[in-house]
Amino acid sequence: MATIPLAVFKTVDQPAVVSGNYTSAAFLLLQAFLAAGLAFLLHLKEQRNKRHDGDDDLTESSKSVKGDGVIADAKR
Repeated sequence: MATIPLAVFKTVDQPAVVSGNYTSAAFLLLQAFLAAGLAFLLHLKEQRNKRHDGDDDLTESSKSVKGDGVIADAKR
């Protein structure tokens, strides 16, 4: 990665380094898309964990139904 600035920001092209500006803009867009994608994946993972957290504690054999229809933990 450290060689990219040497290739796109050549001193002979200064002060108008058009290729360097386009390359920087492309890397900025790439970084923004990757950050948004990772944030979306993290959101999906948290949603999946929220759905499955309550199901891990009680198995079908340890659940019992009270008279009012509420499922209670039979271990208590």
